[in-house]
Amino acid sequence: MRIAVLTDTYKPQINGVSVSIDIFRRELERLGHEVVIYAPRYYSGQPDGVREYRFFSIPYPIPRMRENRITLPVSPRLSDFSRRGFDVIHSHVPSPLCALAGRYGRRYAIPHVHTYHTLWMEYVHYAPVPKGFARAGIRYLSRAVGSISDLIICPSETLARELVTYGVTTPLDILPTGLDFDHGTECLTRHDLEREYGVPLEGEIITFVGRLGREKNVEFLFAVMKELGKRGRRPHLLVVGNGPDRARLRRTAAVTDLAHSVFFTGYVERKRVFSLLSLSSVLAFPSMTETQGIVILEAMSVGRPVVAIDAMGVHDVMADGLGGFLCGEDVHEFSDRICELFDDPALYRRKASEGVTKSRLWSSRAMTERLVGIYERLIYRYRRGLPYDPQDRPG
Repeated sequence: MRIAVLTDTYKPQINGVSVSIDIFRRELERLGHEVVIYAPRYYSGQPDGVREYRFFSIPYPIPRMRENRITLPVSPRLSDFSRRGFDVIHSHVPSPLCALAGRYGRRYAIPHVHTYHTLWMEYVHYAPVPKGFARAGIRYLSRAVGSISDLIICPSETLARELVTYGVTTPLDILPTGLDFDHGTECLTRHDLEREYGVPLEGEIITFVGRLGREKNVEFLFAVMKELGKRGRRPHLLVVGNGPDRARLRRTAAVTDLAHSVFFTGYVERKRVFSLLSLSSVLAFPSMTETQGIVILEAMSVGRPVVAIDAMGVHDVMADGLGGFLCGEDVHEFSDRICELFDDPALYRRKASEGVTKSRLWSSRAMTERLVGIYERLIYRYRRGLPYDPQDRPG
């Protein structure tokens, strides 16, 4: 099968979308399929890769989102698109390249599938327009993406239900991103944490991993740290990642007397994320906007229990109660769950074991095999003039 992937976010930018695309790409190629990526160029002279084409792009006009790009899909590289014999076009991110995917799908009679990764409603605080106007725009844009797609893939049931409330009538199917166990390793020790990030050698480490934006709710963990301090505990909070709120969060930690308890790593390579998780005691995940939250499974894969707020895609991953705890957005409840894990070694070991077992069920190979089935089902029905049906089993 030949798959064209059109996306306005990809390496070297690190976020959930680019990680998902890269994981599926590697697994599809291991299964013998051909994947061609059409993505933005992030810096002058950035070369094309193997079956990878880069296009001129500009940063988002919104200052706090300038790490994202708007791609201008005008290039001689597109002249042979129709001759490459693609079986399916797969777009990511509502963008000019997504619009191009829809146009090429219609022009060349190739089915077009779009993955709707992000709950954009939770990002309206970045928009330089009134929030009501921004929300209406998101609903309109979501319906527009649906109108040019033959299928929309959502990483969680929760997000799929949200799209229905926007008036999206395009067929929907559910496919989470799988967990890539072939991430490489970097052997770090507590001494490395002390030397590189200032984390003391003694004491439990609570870790957060993610983009440092307001929608990730990181300040909630500052309140949790204050509560744990009131209970006579002195854990360390390791904040892994970068983003527009990093400087503000550092200032907030300082003025709330947490400067000696909260440590920021900045951006780190993916293999280091797994090492940092391995050195942690617990992953704390306060975000209420995740469409999946793959870092939860990454923590579980290295035997670290998770305490998370029960919202959106996180609920889909953790509703079975295995591998950790779900909580409301309540500082005392969240702190209670962390204390339970710290105080009860048998409970900790059970949650850690449950998490490792669960993570294996979400492997990238298993999810990619499901994606291939979705492609085959879409192609089969498209060529017969039928709308996509997730229950259909061709042949």
